[in-house]
Amino acid sequence: MLVSKNQVLKDMVLDNLMAAHKRLSHSGNAIHLIIVTRFILRLLKKRPDELIEIVPEQDEKGRRQPVD
Repeated sequence: MLVSKNQVLKDMVLDNLMAAHKRLSHSGNAIHLIIVTRFILRLLKKRPDELIEIVPEQDEKGRRQPVD
């Protein structure tokens, strides 16, 4: 699978924003939480929708574990 540097950077920015969102939700700063939430939602609307395959994990004996 090939991924562009631009896509990797976009994913990193989104991950950082989600971490900031989580910290803001724990701090109780409602105004900043709303601002970051709206910004994340705007970014997500611009991203193309992607399909991902979720595969159950295998334990040591090779048996598949159910997906939660």
